[in-house]
Amino acid sequence: MLPNLILLHVTRENAAAFLSLTPPDFQPRLRQASAELIAIGAVQNNRPIGVVMAERRISTQSANLLSIFVTPACRRDHIGSHLMRVLEGELVKHGCGRLYVEFMASAKETSPFEVFFQSCGYAPSHPGIHLFRGTPQHLLESSWYVRCRQLPPRFSIATWSSTDTVERAAIRQGEGVWYPPLLSPFVEENAIDPELSLVLRDQNDLVGWLITERMGESALLYKTMFVKKQHQRMGRGLALFAEGIRRMMQIPDLTEALCFVEGTNKPMLQAMRRRIMGPDSQEHILRRTYKNIDSKS
Repeated sequence: MLPNLILLHVTRENAAAFLSLTPPDFQPRLRQASAELIAIGAVQNNRPIGVVMAERRISTQSANLLSIFVTPACRRDHIGSHLMRVLEGELVKHGCGRLYVEFMASAKETSPFEVFFQSCGYAPSHPGIHLFRGTPQHLLESSWYVRCRQLPPRFSIATWSSTDTVERAAIRQGEGVWYPPLLSPFVEENAIDPELSLVLRDQNDLVGWLITERMGESALLYKTMFVKKQHQRMGRGLALFAEGIRRMMQIPDLTEALCFVEGTNKPMLQAMRRRIMGPDSQEHILRRTYKNIDSKS
């Protein structure tokens, strides 16, 4: 361990010193320092060099790791593992028996996070959500793209903004019945793009949706796609996705597409890899692991 190293609790009083080591999304939580947040900072010679933070889930006596960061110059000095050890000890004191971890990794190579967390005693990670990103222009010349956009006459595709109150009520009532809550089109609805988000109708019956969200000025996230079970193996979902890509490419400012696919959705993963991804596309995976930090767990 480095000489003059101090590991301490991050509180409202000293949080400002560690903000530059914390992802922007988590900085407000670090400032607020709620009772559910446990944060440990590393300081050497009065200079912050690392911070780790986790949020307790009291109902399940567990916690989620939010962030860990160590300055590059100190990453070979085992500061990260010391931070994790102290964090785990504090979580146990607060009644937590398990710590859950998620991290993004390339699909093509072993992530340094995988190596780090296994060295800290965490279980081998398993894949969760896959993130694909790339430019979709190559699809214009693909025979698959042209073919899958051809729907039977009784089907139609329209914008999400075309849905009426009856259709929206039916979708809300179907949550957890004919589609999983994870695929609800109403999650963070105020952030979706109502004109580039689409719905699929079989005559007058709404049978699917593709929900999108602008990410900055040049990227479009295909956040959620669902098609009713009876249409899932007939290419209707791919037709909906292809139409979404076509409409995106009509907007010059949008040059990059991002798409989340659940690891359990094997047909869509195969379609992304075999048909949709281009030579410049990238695939990353949100990997998940955990550790029983209480010997009683």
